[in-house]
Amino acid sequence: WRVLRRLRIRPPSPLERDLLRLHARGQHIHFVFSSTDPGSELLHDQAGLTVDRLTLAGSLSTSTISGADHTFSSTEHRHRAICEVCQFVGHMEEQRAR
Repeated sequence: WRVLRRLRIRPPSPLERDLLRLHARGQHIHFVFSSTDPGSELLHDQAGLTVDRLTLAGSLSTSTISGADHTFSSTEHRHRAICEVCQFVGHMEEQRAR
């Protein structure tokens, strides 16, 4: 990493390294955020270029639940978050079956 710093190339953040490891293993990553949560902003602040590249490669996706708080404390928002995850898993299963 010292060489990269001397060349003024920023080394990957720990989050970027984790995302790239999952991508290298063929794992698709799907984040579910609430609209009031800073998670999406933090993801882009800490791994923006990697997120963009993996999204373009079809290896990373996100969804946002409008009006939900950080912990999805309302039954409606929790149900919507669960549906998002189930849809994602179903989509991944369909792709594996092909």
